[in-house]
Amino acid sequence: MEGLRQNLAAQASARDTVATILKEEPIRTHAVVTLWFLWTNRNAIRHEGRGRSGSELARGIKSYCHDLLVNQGAPNVQRSQANVKWCRPPEGVLKLNCDASFRADENTGSWGFIIRDHDGDVVLTGRGKTESRAECFSSGADCMHARRSGGTELGN
Repeated sequence: MEGLRQNLAAQASARDTVATILKEEPIRTHAVVTLWFLWTNRNAIRHEGRGRSGSELARGIKSYCHDLLVNQGAPNVQRSQANVKWCRPPEGVLKLNCDASFRADENTGSWGFIIRDHDGDVVLTGRGKTESRAECFSSGADCMHARRSGGTELGN
């Protein structure tokens, strides 16, 4: 790594530095994954108020890069190729969309919902955090409970 650091430090411009990074496969993968992890962590800090520690980031980057380089593919990632698009409900019907997330390492979760009418106009939204939940389904249940509470306020 020290040789790489010296090589990058010797580059005359940012463009030359990026060209050097992107020239070789292991370096390119490590650079891109590191930037992605840092960006994701930055967003977690900005939007959730907390992120991963430096050692957690380093372990995650190392593990992800290893899986990419050795297994020639993303680790344990299954993605749907379907293009999912929101569809309007029939006139006179309200449509609920909700989602929840869970951080197993911290045993916390968050949820949110949005209710829209047939024109796509927002009728009601809600969001929240859950603390000390044993499983991720609890956040989804909190979302549904909040939806029921919100729906009651609307007279539904």
